Amino acid sequence: MAYLAASTSAGTRRPVNEDACCVKVAQTPLGEVLLAVVCDGVGGLSRGDTASSTVIARMNQWFEQELPALLTSPSGEAHFDAASLRASWAALLQQQNDLIRAHGTQAGSLLGTTFTALIACGGQWLAGHVGDCRAFQINAEHFVQLTEDQTLVARQLAEGKITAEEAVRRPKNVILQAVGTERQLKPVFYEGTFGPNDLFVICCDGAYHRAGNEGIQRLFQGCVATDEASLQQACDELLRYDMDHGEKDNLTVVCFSGALAAPGERAMEAPYAAEAAHEMRAAAPEPADEDDLPTMVELAPEPEPADEDDLPTMVELAPEP
Repeated sequence: MAYLAASTSAGTRRPVNEDACCVKVAQTPLGEVLLAVVCDGVGGLSRGDTASSTVIARMNQWFEQELPALLTSPSGEAHFDAASLRASWAALLQQQNDLIRAHGTQAGSLLGTTFTALIACGGQWLAGHVGDCRAFQINAEHFVQLTEDQTLVARQLAEGKITAEEAVRRPKNVILQAVGTERQLKPVFYEGTFGPNDLFVICCDGAYHRAGNEGIQRLFQGCVATDEASLQQACDELLRYDMDHGEKDNLTVVCFSGALAAPGERAMEAPYAAEAAHEMRAAAPEPADEDDLPTMVELAPEPEPADEDDLPTMVELAPEP
């Protein structure tokens, strides 16, 4: 059966938690399918919480209403088709990007959110990624960061414009794209396989800045994949560590085990019955479509001068044509 955990917090300084996340599991003819999503409303833009919760609401709807058909081939056989899932997510994200961007234009504001999602079923996984949240695959022998940060410093490092030593001293919170800020969104997709002893962890930048990959590895590599209490303890401890060591941003982490039930291991009331669903939306608003979006968006007050850790996450926007 699926084992999962999640923790989120506004942190020690922010009045609003602009993160949102969900973890959902359902029984299918392929066995259990699990979806985990983390969205981090872009700081420095007004109402990032609206953007993040809007995308989470849409992903919940996709899981319940659109995924069943994607797990069935034209011949009626159950299958996990990564290409079809990628195409579905790409279309969904572009639609959400256009919706949020149009609302921001109408309201005279700018809304945005990062997006990292991972779906796993039948020993295969697919991840979709926009921004700087991170997804990891972990077991006793291996610790792998599955996603690459879409940040200015990561790009400069990859292009050889700065050294690894210089990258440590550069601000890491300038992201290159977000859902809701782009004319043409360009999500990145990753895919692979997993076993029953693997763990998947997705966290926002606030949850990994202080602990780093080394801290996440230390906390989760010792977890028992089939012990939900152990997973929850690791999630909670990561957030406590971050806040105890000065993190001021919102913090969110979700974790689930690869020990998903195979077909026939659990009784199914229906061919595709959502069960044991665990959802968490950190932000209060839960708009699902354009009509639910607020008609006015209040601009955030100018932040007081502070150190690098207090700098808002910003988006490098393409110049107007």
